Amino acid sequence: MASALVAKHFPKIIRTSLLNFARKSYKRLVREAVDGRDPRWDVVRRISTVAAEAWMSAQRDLEETSDFSARYLKEVTNRRWYALMDERHRRAAQSTYDFIDENMRSAMYLPTKTAAWRKVAASIPADGHILQFGVYKGGSINALADLWPSRRIDGFDSFQGLPENWSYSAAGSFDLRGSMPKVRDNVTLHAGWFEDTLPIWGSENPGNVAFLDLDCDLYSSTRVVLSHLRPRIQSGTWIHIDEMIGYYGWQDHEFKAFQEFLSEAGHRFEYLYYGSTYVLGRIR
Repeated sequence: MASALVAKHFPKIIRTSLLNFARKSYKRLVREAVDGRDPRWDVVRRISTVAAEAWMSAQRDLEETSDFSARYLKEVTNRRWYALMDERHRRAAQSTYDFIDENMRSAMYLPTKTAAWRKVAASIPADGHILQFGVYKGGSINALADLWPSRRIDGFDSFQGLPENWSYSAAGSFDLRGSMPKVRDNVTLHAGWFEDTLPIWGSENPGNVAFLDLDCDLYSSTRVVLSHLRPRIQSGTWIHIDEMIGYYGWQDHEFKAFQEFLSEAGHRFEYLYYGSTYVLGRIR
């Protein structure tokens, strides 16, 4: 719309600039010639000079108008983008609130997941595995290791980024190029795609899951994890899901995979804590 208006009025801008500049200059030159203050041949030369100056003036006006138009179009585009993002966030917040209101009325809001972890640290089963899927740079798995320093924590990650597009991140985001982070002594890392590392780990480590930290982001990755661990997730297993709610498209990823798992396994989940995107609870 704005670009069409600018294109429409550019010829008028040039024409007006030329006429205004030339009208004043030509009147002065003609008046000087009539009054005998300037030879006629010099008038012709000066008229040519004036025409050139008029054209240059019009070009400057055009450039200034173009700069203004570019700034205007950029501002309009930015406003529309921010409005779109605001609406996406508003709708995500509304749908999240509706889910919380219907399913998590007794759950407690805590702004950080680590605060929620501390609340339940003494309540997880004494036996069983503590697992994290989605280690990235190791900050959260080290926090888990500090909560349970006498227990082994297993962390799984490809360290090659997302295998496909996510709601706000393109495939390849969070890529550490296979470089594993520095972790606590009681942490064991398993590098590779979940579908490759989980069967190997499972064959060497029997037993149920005591605490499961899902930070997989994607539906497909979360689905792989829950499918492999389904026989090991029993009543009393605590599950933290890092991006289950609160963002545009949340119903299509970790949330969807988890709801499918609950339905297929016949489990009931007790939501006890939540934040802007995470939930924490246990299988009943």
